[in-house]
Amino acid sequence: MQAFSHITIEATGYCNAHCKWCKTGRKNRNLLPKKNYLSAKELTKAIDHLKSYHLITSDCLIDLFNWGEPFLNPELITILEILQAQGLRIGLSTNASQYVEIPAHLLSGIEYLILSISGFSNESYGRIHGLNLDRVKQNIERLGDYFYKNDQSGKLIMNFHVYQHNLSEIEAANEFCLQHHICFSPHIAYLADEAIFVEYLEGTLGHDILQEASKEILLGLLNAETSHSFQCPQKENLVLDENMHVLPCCLFTSSEQIGSLYDFTSMDSLRRSLDSWGYCDRCISSGQAQIVTSPLLFEYGFRNHSEVSPKIYLGDKNGLFSEERTIIEPKIPTERHFSFQWPIHKRKASASLSRSIHAFRSTNMGYTI
Repeated sequence: MQAFSHITIEATGYCNAHCKWCKTGRKNRNLLPKKNYLSAKELTKAIDHLKSYHLITSDCLIDLFNWGEPFLNPELITILEILQAQGLRIGLSTNASQYVEIPAHLLSGIEYLILSISGFSNESYGRIHGLNLDRVKQNIERLGDYFYKNDQSGKLIMNFHVYQHNLSEIEAANEFCLQHHICFSPHIAYLADEAIFVEYLEGTLGHDILQEASKEILLGLLNAETSHSFQCPQKENLVLDENMHVLPCCLFTSSEQIGSLYDFTSMDSLRRSLDSWGYCDRCISSGQAQIVTSPLLFEYGFRNHSEVSPKIYLGDKNGLFSEERTIIEPKIPTERHFSFQWPIHKRKASASLSRSIHAFRSTNMGYTI
């Protein structure tokens, strides 16, 4: 049985953000997070185990993030050094609330660094992330200029989470990215809590939370038709928390672990345990798996105002687009529709963006109930 070529290891078992529609952020709004970290010692032990039992390939991609904020880990640089010395590739993501200058000799081992942001004004960013936007922007500027100086600028990607209230800020965010050598990737925000999202997709979400979500999230765009035969890429991704517990997939936290990594000494036993997890069928049939693993990417500038029906272009594992899905019509009838495609990187905004935003809002695709 083939070893994993891509795994996720949680570098930090908590996040300092308060993102309203994220399962950890929602929890942070009510409770102080428990500060758990992946140690360099634990990582070394885990990599030795994974390689000794041929559970990963020699050049495996290691994503050091799932629900936590990697830049809060005080041993992050040592962790990067360990992975690079082992010939392993690295993926990172950050909310940029903390600045960590990664030594230049380690940048070549990083495949990408995702910058997560939910708005470009204090009002909209504070509404979701709840962090200091000015500091975040300063840190992103420093990262952009630092990576560019070291010929690594193509690795920085700003994931701009598109909500109803930040549509007018997309242009400013893109211009900022152009100035600081950062790829810009706006995508539709969704309910980043599997329990809530699957209920929404199945039509069973409670009225109060549905009403709250309908005022912020573009829910009309999340009803994309999805295939029940969809092959979830998470089946090819091993997910570990900071204490080396095996998790069913990227949707879950440590509370849903299926055992310790060190209990598994063969691909057969590990695959059997992962395949026995009972949530996959529901996740795929509801469409959640396809939406979460192939984010709905927001076309910057609204390519065509005369589409008969809006489209979502879903990405495959290589980041290319192989199929087109029609969006189910929103509950409130609309007169104008727009199309969506792969986000525009390093390109200036359409001159008609402000007009498009006004027209888009008038369609009420983020309907309020």
